[in-house]
Amino acid sequence: MRSIRTFFLFLSLFATSQLFSQDGPYCIQGRFAETPYFTANEILELKDITYGAAMRWPSTVVDTLKMDIYMPDPAVDPLAQRPFIMLIHGGAFYGGQREDMQLLCMEYARRGYVAATMSYRLGWDCDPNSGLLICFFCGSQADKLKVAAYRSVQDTRAALRFVASQAGNYGIDPEHVFVGGTSAGSVAAIHAAFLDQEQADIFCPDCVPAVGALDSSVNEIQAEYTIQGVINNCGAVMNLDIFEAGLPMPMISFHDDGDCIVPAGYGYALGCLNCQDFSGTWDQRNEYVIPG
Repeated sequence: MRSIRTFFLFLSLFATSQLFSQDGPYCIQGRFAETPYFTANEILELKDITYGAAMRWPSTVVDTLKMDIYMPDPAVDPLAQRPFIMLIHGGAFYGGQREDMQLLCMEYARRGYVAATMSYRLGWDCDPNSGLLICFFCGSQADKLKVAAYRSVQDTRAALRFVASQAGNYGIDPEHVFVGGTSAGSVAAIHAAFLDQEQADIFCPDCVPAVGALDSSVNEIQAEYTIQGVINNCGAVMNLDIFEAGLPMPMISFHDDGDCIVPAGYGYALGCLNCQDFSGTWDQRNEYVIPG
């Protein structure tokens, strides 16, 4: 139900943007609305598309990174270009899979978007079976969690560069790109939209030596795209300073009150059972980053 709420709430925000103004290019009756515009049989599912490869870290394993794209069939859709949405799965940067977002991608595509779900590099020396005891079992790895989060931003930006470079093949408008996710996926999405290298270096001085610069990893593609909005579902930010210049794009944020992995409002990341090992890792004051 959380994903469905994300969908409808974001559409409400999206409908107020210039994209759907009376003079906007996508003001089409019945499209981009709460009810489907296409049937499931009219959606193409393009699976296992490689967008890059990079060393995982802290291991030396090289991961080949893929995405799945869902788009209206050009045989039934007259639009040459469509807004694009990238959805990123959660899992504390050590679990989850892109298939977790496939149903939501299908629902966006049925409403007229091109939607994709991506894999990104996982793992930071934490036992994926830790459950709510993650803080006790993995607390000594807090600095590696920072690198894992930074690494997810590298992968997200690389995936968006790839999509922009292939916009003609997938009927995508690279000037109307949106990113979102759940939990760790929201962390990746927010920072892909707002973080710059200077801020990242302050938060994580070990990141560049470990995995390289934000925009020169995973692939060598140079392609322009414009992020127009962000869906933050149970995510957080490294530091509120990433918004210091104001919000240049709309973002909708909402959260579960009982979340102790990424607390609502403000709290320790992975702070279940009041463990504070990750107290310097995240700034979770989500109420301050929602545009009014």
